[in-house]
Formats: sequence, structure tokens, C-alpha cells
Amino acid sequence: MKVDKRAVAGIVAVAVIGAGAGWWLAGVFYAWRAPPVPPMPALPGLGTIVFDAEVFADNGIPEDTRRERLRMVAKFLDEQQPHDLRCAVRPPIDAGRGILTVDGVDSGAFIVLGNLYLTSGKDAGEGTLRVPGYETAKVVWQGGDVAGLSSCPSPVTLVAADVAVVVGLVRRADGTPMAGITVAGCGATAVTDADGAYYLEAVGAAACELVASGAAGPGAGVSVVPGVGEERVVDLVVP
Repeated sequence: MKVDKRAVAGIVAVAVIGAGAGWWLAGVFYAWRAPPVPPMPALPGLGTIVFDAEVFADNGIPEDTRRERLRMVAKFLDEQQPHDLRCAVRPPIDAGRGILTVDGVDSGAFIVLGNLYLTSGKDAGEGTLRVPGYETAKVVWQGGDVAGLSSCPSPVTLVAADVAVVVGLVRRADGTPMAGITVAGCGATAVTDADGAYYLEAVGAAACELVASGAAGPGAGVSVVPGVGEERVVDLVVP
């Protein structure tokens, strides 16, 4: 029997077109009946993240849990760098928010685990920092590194509005900074950090004396008159 090739081709074409149309109609039906795809959640902004860090510091959750969450926030900030300036803060408070004013322009500032994160818009300069509960502090920073991140040559000292603060450096007579030295006086004690710096909150505002004790004994005492809501700078020498 002779086969009509044109008829066979027509049948095949109709079958292919019919199958394709069926799949298309099935896709339309599925798209109509299927639930919509939920949108991707937006990543939290810097302000939200640091605000959460403040809550962690005060909401009464276990200390180890709070510290771990704060470390996660600090890691995010250090890796993503949504800022151009980072400075150490003394005392190293866990979390806080403030305002940096540079040439009359305000920008947000955030403190997480003793580090101040902010945006200055300048490679080097200075401004004033306001953190609730503390006196206005001066912030001075220098040019950025290869990654464009600027830093402060010395920690930013925050003085509580109702506290008299004394800070300074402890050195040997040759100028070498001394770490791990105890500074005592004015009703309090402090221990110097790796750079020989100390931070002490004096009890009262009466004249008092500070002494730093080294390996060879205490050094000469230095008199100071603390001021509530103010910072006094007293450098000490140990034998």
C-alpha cells in the first residue's frame, strides 16, 4: 500500500503542535492555581542591626548569649564596612548610638563592643560626638588605609555626665609605655592596657593623688582635681 508522505507529515505536525499547546495550557493553569512566589526578604540596614545590638545589651538575656550576638554584629560591620571610620572607645561600652557632627553636618554613629563605627566623608579631620548619657566628645581621625577605612590615632573617651574621669599614660622614665600597671587613687583603681593607657572614674570631685606601681615599686604621686562630667589627663611615670 502506498503511503502518502504529506499526510503523515501533517499528522506528525498536528501531534507536535497539540502536545506543545497542551504543555503551554498546563503551565498557564499551574501558574494560575499555584501560590505566588514570596519576595526575597530585604537585608536589614546598618541602623536596624545596631539598634538590635542595643536591645541585646539591656533586655536581660543571658550574658554569654548577648555577647555572642554582639560579636556577630561586630563581625558584620568589620566585614561589610558600611562605614568609613572606626575608632576605639574608652570605656569600651557594649553598645550605643550617637551623632557625629562635622562642619555642621550630622551623621549617625554606632558603638559595638568598644568600637565606634561612623561615616565622616573625609579621609582625615575632626568632629564632635554626642552619645546620650555622656558629655560631648571630640573625635580626631587620620587618613584611610588601603581599604579606605579611616581610624583614630587614640581612643575616643566618653565621660558620663555624672562621673569625674581621669585618663592618661603610664611610662618609664625613658618614655616606654607600660602595660599591666596598676594606677590607684581618687577612690578607684585601674590597670593600663597594651599601650600604657588607663581610664579611671574618680569618686567625688575633691583633690586627690594618683600613683602608678611598677616592678620596682610605686612611682611619685601626682595630684589632680577631678571634675564631674569632665576629663582630666594625668600621665604617670613608674620606676
